[in-house]
Amino acid sequence: MGTGLLDVALPWLVEARLRPAALRSEDMIAVYRTKMNRVADWLERHVPAIEARAFDIGHLSIGVALCYLDFRFEAEVWRSGRPRLAARHAAFTARPSVQATTFRDDPRPT
Repeated sequence: MGTGLLDVALPWLVEARLRPAALRSEDMIAVYRTKMNRVADWLERHVPAIEARAFDIGHLSIGVALCYLDFRFEAEVWRSGRPRLAARHAAFTARPSVQATTFRDDPRPT
């Protein structure tokens, strides 16, 4: 599910921020937002099953995808109405390895 969430986030970013304003499709932006919400709703419902497993690549992909949403789409409130997912993600972001590798906009080399 984390990979699928990134599969939604990347074209959403292109459409919402990188495409020239005159060519942007608000309909497509709405489609991407709806897909993100559906994935987040699914994750919220399945948090108990996710937490029951030992930490694996699935946990990592979900955590990274949610971190990416926070980084690039901070105005989107994916935590709203999803307290279990928000708590799960808070635990993920508290990991030292995640703290050491947070997303940031580095200046481009010249």
